[in-house]
Amino acid sequence: MKANLKTPLLTVLAAAMSCALPLAAGANDQGDTDKHFSSNFAPIVNKVREVVLGFSRKEIEAYNKARTPCVTGPEFGAMGVHFINTDNMDGILDINKPEALIYEPQANGRMRLVGVEFIVPKPAWDALHPDPLDRPSLEGHLLNFVGEPNRYGLPGFYEIHVWAFEDNRKGALTDWNPAVTCEKQRLP
Repeated sequence: MKANLKTPLLTVLAAAMSCALPLAAGANDQGDTDKHFSSNFAPIVNKVREVVLGFSRKEIEAYNKARTPCVTGPEFGAMGVHFINTDNMDGILDINKPEALIYEPQANGRMRLVGVEFIVPKPAWDALHPDPLDRPSLEGHLLNFVGEPNRYGLPGFYEIHVWAFEDNRKGALTDWNPAVTCEKQRLP
């Protein structure tokens, strides 16, 4: 019964935050037709959704420090546009502090929140965890390692996507989401 009491509150919060998040991330507000939430209710997805929907405006604005173009892989789908909070790129993995909020560009120039990414730079992780067998995990899920050189021009890093706001038939924690597209991204 406890879960049923939380569901209406989360639904109200989700509706309110779906309009606020893109505004803070440098996007426009969304219309009612742009709202969608993943139907995957895995514990990690629920926790991430609850964390993001609980962000204050100031916390959301911290994700406006850096951003990627829309990351796509035509044979796999896309990842979307990543708005990054560089303060969280400290080697500490915390479910309450995702390093990136991920948005999908919409035809009307707006952005729609689709997920988050947790990113741990390998040098920062290694400095805090000298045991080479100590690998980062989030809620029991091991992060993927991206070595260097890589398409992002970054040193090696660990990462995991959580598709908390868009269904992913490949899985809630996979990198690429076939339901996300970069086709509507506006060119600079």
